[in-house]
Amino acid sequence: MSPPAPAPDHRPHLDLRTAVIAVLIGALTLGGVVGGGLLAAGDTNYAQPPTTDRTRSPTPSDSWAGGAARQWSTTIDAGASVFTTPDHLFSVKTGDDPRTSTLTAYTMNGSGVTQAWTAAVDTSADSVAVSGAEDNPIYPSFLLWGKNTLIHGRTLYDITTGTTSDVPWPTDAVPVVAKDAVIACQQTTCAGYREGAAEPAWSSTVHDAVQGSPAQTDAAARITKMVDPNYTNAVSLADAKYVIIAYHYVINIDTGQVVDFSIPDDPPGIYVIAYTDEGWTSISTYYDVMANSPTQWHLSFYGPAGGDPTSTQNAPDPLTTSTYPLYYPRTPTKDDHRRMFLHHDYSTLAGSVTAAEEDKKLCVQKIEMSNGTTIDVTGLDKNAFPCLDQKTAAVSDTAKVVTVGMRQVTNAEPFSLMYNTTTGEQVTFEGMDPSSGAAFTTVSPKQIIGYSPADGTLISYTPKSDQ
Repeated sequence: MSPPAPAPDHRPHLDLRTAVIAVLIGALTLGGVVGGGLLAAGDTNYAQPPTTDRTRSPTPSDSWAGGAARQWSTTIDAGASVFTTPDHLFSVKTGDDPRTSTLTAYTMNGSGVTQAWTAAVDTSADSVAVSGAEDNPIYPSFLLWGKNTLIHGRTLYDITTGTTSDVPWPTDAVPVVAKDAVIACQQTTCAGYREGAAEPAWSSTVHDAVQGSPAQTDAAARITKMVDPNYTNAVSLADAKYVIIAYHYVINIDTGQVVDFSIPDDPPGIYVIAYTDEGWTSISTYYDVMANSPTQWHLSFYGPAGGDPTSTQNAPDPLTTSTYPLYYPRTPTKDDHRRMFLHHDYSTLAGSVTAAEEDKKLCVQKIEMSNGTTIDVTGLDKNAFPCLDQKTAAVSDTAKVVTVGMRQVTNAEPFSLMYNTTTGEQVTFEGMDPSSGAAFTTVSPKQIIGYSPADGTLISYTPKSDQ
């Protein structure tokens, strides 16, 4: 049986400026699997968010390199979409009319799942976000806020009871989740909300560090035009925690103080902000409107307080390579960024991914591990795996295993395949057939859930070495 069809692609034609930004975002995004991510099925698929300070967590354990063993198995609705938290599993059954979809919550423990509650949901407006698209949804399908709140559209669900309430932010604000906080951004204002609070803890004005084209700041638009826009890491620096919104705005998550940056390029400029173990970094360029082309690129580093860069170096055009970094699940260092952006050197990282554009998507061709083998996926059946998305590639603690999957919804990066990086052999999960649409989500470092949309089979696995 063939796997479920990917959700509709709303991607418009992208100009070069948008393509540049998309490439930069790809290079500055920490690789990994969204904690408890999506298991795909049906026409619309759903995402599960992070439960720790890192957007792409939990990280799978290295012990999966020794194989997977079944922990428990059960059956739920076939043809559903499935996502998880550490102690709950959710399924969404769309049926013939997405306006009357059914959301079912299950409690989950070491022996299986038990149905907790159900709710009727309208999923007709849910769609897949595409980098640069003008018609991305303001809200992705589902967001987890803190420990016990699920967001869908403008409705909040109590995960334990299913009780609903309205979101507290304005209708034109776009939410970004960072652990137990939501930062809801309008055009020039972002406000921080704590889980369960009806009023914001703070509200701050944001502005672009260097004017782009168009010149006006629009934080909400920047979020919705990105892939994976609605989650961000909580970054700890100098005894404070920050969030980066849309790779553009850095805000103290507790006080709302906005960190300003001096970008070494004249307007109209293109830039993105990321973080290192010592502070912040930016990759930027002046955009020549007449030539419709970026000019000299710059790699800059900043201390925790931002301001003027502590150093700036000329960088080669990041569009000249089809290779993308594969990060360890740790904070990148300044040296990592220097090697990557200045020399295309990935030796201090877990490895690199070579991707090719296919039908306007970046699809993995091979994965080269810095301390392991090279995994070539070009020989896989295209009917079963039409595009293993570059952004889904992720590694375990010290890169003993690598996973890759097919992007199927906003914020969702389930994996379809796991490989032992020493031998290059595929790690198999008994009872699940990825070539028939089965997909996997990492619930915790040593628990992975597999779901088969063909018959509704749900299986929990633990590393074989733990048996």
